[in-house]
Amino acid sequence: MAKKIMICQSMNGISEHDILCRRKDAIDTVRGMGFRYVDTYFRFDSTALNYLAVGIQIMDSVDYVAFMPGWEESYNRTSI
Repeated sequence: MAKKIMICQSMNGISEHDILCRRKDAIDTVRGMGFRYVDTYFRFDSTALNYLAVGIQIMDSVDYVAFMPGWEESYNRTSI
């Protein structure tokens, strides 16, 4: 059974098109490594706190989390 993985990436100041292109490359990479990708690209409008809550719920259900380059520079990454 393939291990589940989610991808975290910076999205602040990046167009949706660029986000999805970068994400596709990452998805292809992790799938090529034998992981089962769990989609965490939220397509609903909400608050930062709600996005964080949903992300943590998903994080609890996967085996691994891949942090893409630049994630640590994400706006409000430590704010609630």
